[in-house]
Amino acid sequence: MNDLSVQDGEKIDTIAFAYPNRDRAHARDSFCEAFTIPDTAICLFTKQWQSQQCACYMIPKEPSR
Repeated sequence: MNDLSVQDGEKIDTIAFAYPNRDRAHARDSFCEAFTIPDTAICLFTKQWQSQQCACYMIPKEPSR
């Protein structure tokens, strides 16, 4: 397992994202159960209570606007 580290004075401030296809009616149906950070992305695993399913969402590590 690799340790996470900050290199060259980099700082993590805020990561803003929104789950796709989620409206107000389904906002409380799921939540992030776990996450992992492999080489190129942050992977969020969600658990949906009503549908009894799970999903994986990937957020790129590289900053974007």
